[in-house]
Amino acid sequence: MIYKVDLPELTLNRLTDVVYLQMRLLRYAASTSSINEEDCARYLKAYKIFKGRHEQIARWLFNKPKPRELLRQFSQGSTAEKLEWSRCLFREAIVFLTNQFGYITPYKKDSASDWQIAGSEFLSQFYKYLGDGLPDYLFSEKGAVLFSKNDLKLNFYNTNNFLLVCPACDLPPTGIEVDHYLPISIYPHLSCHPFNLVPICSECNSFAVKGNTDLLQKDDHIRRKLEDVFLIYQGYGLGELSYLKIDLKKGHRAIRLIELKPVKGNNIIEHIESYSNLFKIPDRWFKTGRTGETIQYQMFRKIETSVQAAKQYKASLNIFDVYIELNQLLQILCDDRGKEPFAFTMSCWLATLINQEIKPAISSSQQIDIKKFPLLEEIASWVKQDSIQHPAYLDDSRLNKAWNLRKIVAEED
Repeated sequence: MIYKVDLPELTLNRLTDVVYLQMRLLRYAASTSSINEEDCARYLKAYKIFKGRHEQIARWLFNKPKPRELLRQFSQGSTAEKLEWSRCLFREAIVFLTNQFGYITPYKKDSASDWQIAGSEFLSQFYKYLGDGLPDYLFSEKGAVLFSKNDLKLNFYNTNNFLLVCPACDLPPTGIEVDHYLPISIYPHLSCHPFNLVPICSECNSFAVKGNTDLLQKDDHIRRKLEDVFLIYQGYGLGELSYLKIDLKKGHRAIRLIELKPVKGNNIIEHIESYSNLFKIPDRWFKTGRTGETIQYQMFRKIETSVQAAKQYKASLNIFDVYIELNQLLQILCDDRGKEPFAFTMSCWLATLINQEIKPAISSSQQIDIKKFPLLEEIASWVKQDSIQHPAYLDDSRLNKAWNLRKIVAEED
């Protein structure tokens, strides 16, 4: 995510229980070729986490025809192969809970055995039931109540209450959906994993943007490790470690060559590349639809409002006035990241404008020719001035003697 998001404790606890239950039920069916409710309950009872709830859980499962039949089909595979496969999935699910290093095995339906297909679909069924809510007795905590996808979203936004934009793309959060960061179709053992579910906007979660893209698959031959990609709920956002590199060669408004770059000292090029490919960022901001026009309008409207407000208290603005106002606006945009749509993009754009248009004008050893600085020329028109000057070159007849003496001294020095 561009912004740091925290995993709610309740969601972590509830979905961790679901992960352990999924894996244990799969292990149960891997150990036999004939499943039934009584044997399932007996198997679960052997584990402390399920003891006291084992009969309710088994009854819940065997009263649901679809997952029951899928688990039965899974049980028909080779015992040795089932045990090895389920052991691998169990290990990876736990690693993703605790360590998040190494490789995660992708599920490929085209080359999977029938029992593997059934086992994968069985794991995915739990996410479907999460939609309406999983019953209280599936959870280990006393006093637990039904937990659903709506509860997941509500807890997410209560915990991350600063967040007023989509954390993945910085756009207004329309049509919030729960996304499988690593696709459920490729990683069914992460179908209800707390570190794999995150609310994002419907556009990010659409087939046109993210679809079933696997950020762990670099190309046809190279798999990425978990530590090679940006993962959610890690205590930081990608926006803290990267910035937008913006080329102003076509003008301060007609920008090009926009790309996410790592802040110096952060070796996260692979993280940025995989994330950019996943959510089509930053291309979606400037190369599709009217988003780029919206960002441009909002930012330059903010600049105009800021300098016009400053002009109300001065006869004229000089270059330092403009510099201070734009830096104050930049600070506001930095503070508003995650709260205002496009604040990340606008802050990087404005920082580039200050560095490439305002600072060179301040450093000029001559009077400022605003035609060489298009942003300054536009600002001058907004505040109804002929120019924006350095105080050293302001034309004030009352100070002629002072300017002349300074010039003489400067030449002597």
